[in-house]
Amino acid sequence: MPVSIRTQVTEELEELLAVQLIAQSISSLDSDSDQSSSDISMQSGSNSDDEDDFLEPSEVILLALQQAHATRYLQERTCITKESSLMRLTLEVWITEQPAIFRRQVCVNPTTFHALCEIIADDPVFHNNSQNAQIPVPQQLAVTLYRLGHFGNGVNMSDVGLWAGFGHGTVDRITCRVLTALNNQRVRKGAVRWPAAGAEREPMKKWVEDTVCEAWRDGWVMVDGTLVPFARKLAHFGPRWFDRKCNYSLNVQILNDPFMRIVDFSVGLPGSQHDSTAFKLTRAAQEHERLLEPGEFIWADSTYPIQDWLVAPFKAPEKELPDNRNFNYHVSKVRAKSENAIGFLKGRCCSLKGLRVNVNSPDHIRFAALWVSACIVVHSFALYHESIEEYDRDEFFRLGQEIMCEERGEVNRIGAHHESAARVSERQREVAREAELVQARAKWEALKAAWLSSK
Repeated sequence: MPVSIRTQVTEELEELLAVQLIAQSISSLDSDSDQSSSDISMQSGSNSDDEDDFLEPSEVILLALQQAHATRYLQERTCITKESSLMRLTLEVWITEQPAIFRRQVCVNPTTFHALCEIIADDPVFHNNSQNAQIPVPQQLAVTLYRLGHFGNGVNMSDVGLWAGFGHGTVDRITCRVLTALNNQRVRKGAVRWPAAGAEREPMKKWVEDTVCEAWRDGWVMVDGTLVPFARKLAHFGPRWFDRKCNYSLNVQILNDPFMRIVDFSVGLPGSQHDSTAFKLTRAAQEHERLLEPGEFIWADSTYPIQDWLVAPFKAPEKELPDNRNFNYHVSKVRAKSENAIGFLKGRCCSLKGLRVNVNSPDHIRFAALWVSACIVVHSFALYHESIEEYDRDEFFRLGQEIMCEERGEVNRIGAHHESAARVSERQREVAREAELVQARAKWEALKAAWLSSK
C-alpha cells in the first residue's frame, strides 16, 4: 500500500528531531568558559523578554508533530458529488429489461445474481451490532462483481465508486466483505464440487468416448495451469513471483470436466513455481485414491509427472514416433477443454488479466488469492445456473478464447526472442573464436620466423 502523507511527514519530522537533538547535545558539551557564561548572564537582563518568545528548534519540531496528529486529515477534503444512478439502473431496470447488458455489467445473468445474493446473505460478514445498517447485500455484490468482471482502470476503486455512488474506501470494504463471503467454505463447496461417482460422471465419460474412443472414457477430468499476472511489480519478495512470461504472477491450477465446469483448483503459489509443484496442492492430487474410481485417471500436459492416475502426452524423443504422434493428437482433442475452461473463466472475470492489487506483505498475497478464488467460485456457480446452448456465441466464452490466443502468442513471441538471442549469442561466440584463431596463427608464424632467423 502507498505510504500515507501523515506517515511520511512523521518520519521526516522524527529524523529531523533526532538530528536536532544530537546537535543540541554537542552544543551543550562544547559550551565555553565561565567568561561566556558571565557574558550571557550580563545580557540576560536586556533580552529576557526575547528569550520568552524564542523556541528551540527541537521544540518547534515537537509542536509540528503534535499538530500533524491533532487532526484526522492533513489535506483539505472536498466533497465529491456522486450519483448511484448507474448502479440503480443496473439493479432495478436492466436486470429485467436488458439482461444482456446486466450480465455485461456484473458478469452473471439475473438468475445467477439472485441465487448468489440468497446464498451469501446469511454470512456473518454482512451482520454486525452497529446502529448503522450495512449497504444492502445486492448492492455490495453488484459492486464486487463489477470489479471482478472488469480489467485495468475499470476495476479502480475510485472509478467503481463513481459508478456505484460510494466513496473509494467504501468500495474497498464492500469488496473485502463479499470476497470473504464468496470464499466461505459452504459457498465454495457448493460452486466447485467433485462429481459423484456413477450417474453424475456418466455424461462426461460419454463425451470422451464419443470424442476419441471407448477405452479412454474413464479420463473424464483434466488439469492445466495458468498464470494470473499482477498489474505491477510486487514489493514483497518480487523476484519469487517473476514467471517465464516475464510477468509477476500467481500460479493457478484448474481441474475441469469436458463441459468446462471447474471441479477443483489451487491458488497461492508464485508464478515461478512449476505446474507439477502447484498441482500437489490440489485436493485431486492429495486425495486421488478416494476421489477417483478404479481405472479412472486425469489428463494433463507434458509438464506433469506421469502416474497410473495422471496421463500426459509423450515427450521428445518418443513423441516423434508415428503412433505416439497420433496418440498425442487425440489427447489434445480431449485436453482442449482445459484451455477452453480457463479461457471462459478469464473471459467472464476479466480482472484476472491483471490484478490491480498492491502486494507489500503476506496479507496482500492472501487477498490476491482470495480474489482469484472468488472469481472461480462465481464462474463455477454461474455455469450451474446459466443454460448456454452454444458456447461459440457466448460473449464471455469468445472473449476468453481471444485472451488465450493472446497468451499463446505472447509465449511464442518470448520463445522466438530467446531463440533469436541464442542464435545471435552463438554467432558472436563463433566470430570471437575465429578472431582468436587468427591471432593464434599469427603467433605461430611470428615464432616460426624468429626460429628460422636464429639459425
